Amino acid sequence: MSQTIEQDIKNYINDHKKDDFVDNRKPLDRIFVNRDLRLDCIKYIGFDMDHTLARFQSPQYEGMMYDHLVTHLIEAGYPKEIRDFKYDADFAVRGLYCDKETGHIIKTDAYRNILSCYFGRKRLEKHDILKTYASMTIPSDDTDRYLHLRNVDQLCHACVLADLIEMFYNESYDSAKRPTISNIFDDVSEAYSAAHKERKESILQDKEKYVCNERIETAKMLDKLNKSHMKVFLMTNSPYWFTDDLMGYLLDGQLEGYKSWKDYFEFVIVEACKPNFFKKGSEMRELNIENGHLLPGKVESLQRGHVYYGGSVQQFYEHTNIKHGNHVLYSGDNLTADVTGSNDYEAWRTFLIIPELERDLPVWIESRTLVRQLKSLYEMKAGLYASQSLDAKQSVDASEIKKLIKDAREELHKRFGRAFGSTLSSGLKNTQYAKTTMLAADIYAYSHVNLANYNTFHHFQATYPDMPHRIIDDIPEAKSK
Repeated sequence: MSQTIEQDIKNYINDHKKDDFVDNRKPLDRIFVNRDLRLDCIKYIGFDMDHTLARFQSPQYEGMMYDHLVTHLIEAGYPKEIRDFKYDADFAVRGLYCDKETGHIIKTDAYRNILSCYFGRKRLEKHDILKTYASMTIPSDDTDRYLHLRNVDQLCHACVLADLIEMFYNESYDSAKRPTISNIFDDVSEAYSAAHKERKESILQDKEKYVCNERIETAKMLDKLNKSHMKVFLMTNSPYWFTDDLMGYLLDGQLEGYKSWKDYFEFVIVEACKPNFFKKGSEMRELNIENGHLLPGKVESLQRGHVYYGGSVQQFYEHTNIKHGNHVLYSGDNLTADVTGSNDYEAWRTFLIIPELERDLPVWIESRTLVRQLKSLYEMKAGLYASQSLDAKQSVDASEIKKLIKDAREELHKRFGRAFGSTLSSGLKNTQYAKTTMLAADIYAYSHVNLANYNTFHHFQATYPDMPHRIIDDIPEAKSK
């Protein structure tokens, strides 16, 4: 008689040491997995440039953006004393919502329930939040009212908004001279657009200050990929003049065998206009890199060492002979342009860069005991209600355990060192940003160079969370009749 499946599994586990299956990479060097991904099935691997291959220093880069924003506001007529404003790197995080009507800056969980809310630099208590948001949620489809700050560049946007509201709407400011919330929001948005265009020249003027020094690590990672079965390409929304200068700084002269940064890539696409590239796109043109002009002829193929302008994913398939989107892995930092677009429309596999992990991971590791205690408190709270008799005349008193949960959540929040805590969590709850990451990104990591820590045939294996009904530890075994 053959052994049961359960016995076969038991024998396998008993025959193998648990230590044989431990990932010995440091947490910050790892790639984290939402969905299974086999690198040996990837034929093309692409990279965004800004905040991906070229990672910008924080808070220097964000502070530079903030200063540009303030300058444009002064030119637009705002008081010159705002020149004294300083960027606060410990205030905003990605994934926040800005309410254009009220000026509130809001952090939500995965279901858009409000976790924390600021008016200026004042954190509001729940009773104050309920005055404006009676359901403690924000709607998912009201994009006219709420601006979702998903990009690193937008952290300065949130800080300037908060600082202006703090200045104009405190008790001592003359109410007759203060601008409306709506006008502040429109003016900051306009100034942000101008600052975003100017940032490129500021970066190129002081690359050592604003660009992370990962040049040799980036070169070695790309070299490793080039020596594998995969073809490497660069696709960025930035113009060629900026791309050429920045990538030359990163890669030129780093490794023998590469005369130019372009030699690291099968081809280069600039001004791709993502996420539109993954929808309709535009007609792809080849760029004359000597004079910056677009060549008039039709692009028939993507040639090594050449630079192309615009295009669409359909032309990408045509020129690479790729038949299935899941043979392409694309890495970027922008949830909307790089990850959601490439995943939703064409099913490219996606690798999201989350620099905030450099700050978050150590906190989670150091707070393991507190996290376990918080999980236990939630389980005890659930059990407290679940075990209540149907004959009970009133609800159980859970005030003590609720207070302990609240205290634990606040302590965990403080450990992340920012007004809004972690980008990805609040207590044990995932944020809206984390939810989108889990839905859209197949894998994610702190930096693109983490790819060098894995074989080019590596199988990234996901772990899948249980639904509540599959947690059956507290269900007694069925008795045989």
